[in-house]
Amino acid sequence: MGNCRSCLNFGSDETGLYLSVFPIFRPGHPPLLIPWSEITVVSGEKGLISKTRELLLGREQSIPLAISLALAEKIRLAAGAAWPIEPLG
Repeated sequence: MGNCRSCLNFGSDETGLYLSVFPIFRPGHPPLLIPWSEITVVSGEKGLISKTRELLLGREQSIPLAISLALAEKIRLAAGAAWPIEPLG
């Protein structure tokens, strides 16, 4: 699993989760919009020191994406009612 601190930008709204890389790395890596219907929020927190929330991207392969709890909360607020309901763990 890689660490993309400061080179990956996150955004969200009712449409979905928006990801883009820092402009210097953007050639060949266009921005990506993942609709909320393709995202599952894993219930519970992970990590011993730095707590994270895991999102599973996609329905067929379910690619895990771990983000900080603070970022997850910002994304949740921006998504509003479109935020996927977390399955009970």
